[in-house]
Amino acid sequence: MNLNDNKFFNSTDIHVSSRMNEYLKKNFGYAVDGDMSTLEEAKQSLQAEQIELKKSSYMSKKYMENMLMIETITSLLKAHGEDTSSSYKHEEVTEESDATEEVKLPEAKPASAEHHRYKNDSQLARSKGHLLDTLETLEMAIEYRSQNSAGFFNNGDKAGTGDLYDMHHKLKDILDNWDENIKYYGM
Repeated sequence: MNLNDNKFFNSTDIHVSSRMNEYLKKNFGYAVDGDMSTLEEAKQSLQAEQIELKKSSYMSKKYMENMLMIETITSLLKAHGEDTSSSYKHEEVTEESDATEEVKLPEAKPASAEHHRYKNDSQLARSKGHLLDTLETLEMAIEYRSQNSAGFFNNGDKAGTGDLYDMHHKLKDILDNWDENIKYYGM
């Protein structure tokens, strides 16, 4: 299905949830009317704020919220066919400089141990969430198969659940020992 054939994606109206607008008002001081131009303005304003946050408090809660909001707005614009770049590709806007002047990029500082721990913890939390979702979905599959096992074959055989229970048990063991297995250790 081509998304551009859909009325929603072909319109110039963008439906922004009231929650998103409340969040924008509360945290960034403005709301979006629901058209592409105000959404683009909001994105540009957030990107300018992102530059300031990056200088002072990179990886702070405010910076992360700002980055996620930019990505949300970028996704909305892309869904409506706007040619837009993600915040990851967004280049820092610097003060006007002479075109003949050579621009020197700042040297990248090595990330701190705190940064690496934060990123690792974030990835592991997401992985644990996926594991919990997988366990829940597997439980539903086991339940469905056990209730409908006679319907899987036309010859009177029933579909077994033993292998599924084994998989569930292994995943449950991983989850039960999660905290122990993710501890930092030196090598």
